Parts: sequence; C-alpha cells; structure tokens
Amino acid sequence: MNASRGEVVDAKALADALAAGTIAGAALDVFAPEPLAADSPLRNAPRTVLTPHIAGSTSEAQVNVAVDVVRQVLDIIDGKPARYAVNAPRPPADEAGGSAWVRLAERLGSLAAQLLDERPGGIELHYAGQLLEIDPEPLRAAVVKGLLETFSEQRVNLVNALAIARARGLDISEDRETESARFRALLTVKVGSTAVGGTLVQGEPRIVFIDGFWVDVPVEGHLLLTKHQDKPGLVGRVGTLLGQHDVNISSMQVGRLHPRGEALMILTLDDPVPDEVRAKIGAFDDVDRVRTAKLGV
Repeated sequence: MNASRGEVVDAKALADALAAGTIAGAALDVFAPEPLAADSPLRNAPRTVLTPHIAGSTSEAQVNVAVDVVRQVLDIIDGKPARYAVNAPRPPADEAGGSAWVRLAERLGSLAAQLLDERPGGIELHYAGQLLEIDPEPLRAAVVKGLLETFSEQRVNLVNALAIARARGLDISEDRETESARFRALLTVKVGSTAVGGTLVQGEPRIVFIDGFWVDVPVEGHLLLTKHQDKPGLVGRVGTLLGQHDVNISSMQVGRLHPRGEALMILTLDDPVPDEVRAKIGAFDDVDRVRTAKLGV
C-alpha cells in the first residue's frame, strides 16, 4: 500500500511482481508522474487497486485541514508566524522557544529602526549562547521585517523580507559567540550606532540591552526613552508631566553606567506621548536626548 509519494515505488517492478505472484496485492493512491500514464503496466496488473490521489479526502481529514488552516490564520492575526507555511522560514521548535524568538527578533528590528536618525545601510546580527542551536533563518527574516516595516510602505512579511532587503542593497552581516555573559541565549541587533539585544525570560521575549545599557523592557507598548544624567528628581518630573497629560505609565526601567553618571530611562506607556510633551521633557536640565518608539501596537 502506498499513499505517500509515487516515487517510492518502481511501477514496472511492482507490476512484474504482481504478475508473478511474488506480491499478493497492491493498493496505490499516488504515482510518478501523475496522472498515471495510460500505458502504465500498473493499469493491467492483477489484484491491484488504484485511486487518483484521494486518500486524504475523508470527512475526518477535511475537518482537520480546516482546523489547521483556521489556527494558522489566527496565529498570523496574533502576529505569530504560520507554523506550516511552505515558503516562509520555519520558527524554532517549541522546546527551543518557538515563535517567541521570532517575535523578539521582529521587535528588536523595529526598535532599532525607530531609534535611528536616518535610514539604515546595513544590519549586524549577533547570536550568543544557546541561540547557536537555533536555525538563524527565521530570526534573520524577522529582524529585517521589523526594521523594513518602519521605513517602507510596502507590505513586508517573513516570506519577502530578505528579498526586499537585497533589492534595497541592505547589507546583512552575522557573527556568533558560543557563550553569553549574562544570559543563556542573547540576540543582538546593531544598525548604525544603535544596538539592541533581547532574550527569553521564562519563555517570554524581553529587551535587555539598549545602546550599552542593560535593561529589562517588554516587547509590547509605547516606549519613551531618555538619555540623561543620573540625578535626583528627574524621574519624578517626567512622571508628573506625563500624568498631567493623561499618559499612563505601565512600567519603568532605568539603566546606568555608574551612580550619577549617564543613564537611560525607558518608560512603557499605555498611550503615545504627544509631541509637545516630548519637547518639554527634552528641555529638562540634564536630559541629553528623548526618543519614542512603539512595539506591537
């Protein structure tokens, strides 16, 4: 019985074996080529059942196919990759982090692009630690997708992202490091002078590195980032100003190189920051730079 691929059976040899009685019977649903040639010896072979590639057309199979398709559509709507797409990079296995790594890679590409002052000319990807055990292709495509979506009006997805990057002359370079200093696995994306990195924490993607500062930031929401001098009162003034304009803070993270030195504050917000509020924050004493970004919203 063969319901897999026609190429696994030698049609003439099988017909001869059936005619000689070496094989008692055969049932075939697939052939090479299809449709089965009119002069194929299988058409006249004794004790043979031939069906035209319909073994999967049972009521149960059709229900299962419909359920699989709907689940993949829901995955796409939810921002996840299609699990069984034939022309898209396949996400890592669930035990290796699954689609969470792909979502993280896309968010890193998007964040790096939003922190730039100009269009990128290239991307550097750095894989460290246990990330080396994962096929880099879906991560590469996801980073490029996140980056290109920031600048391009063209629809970008995991299937066409790398082709669009090549067409635009975007250079992609990669390096690998067997060990990661802080995390078991770390993906770093560098575009121009901007570098961002992320990992999975208890299976959830987190941004843990931004431009030299170690942080812990979710990959969803509106972000407000300030580079400033680490002095008392600044964080409170920023929070007060946002509250006065009904901008709600969901989380806050401050990374610093040393006490009272250069620091990076990242606020995750429920709402975008109005331009006039951003300008007021930028005018605060000791604030060197203010940037905003949005991830997954």
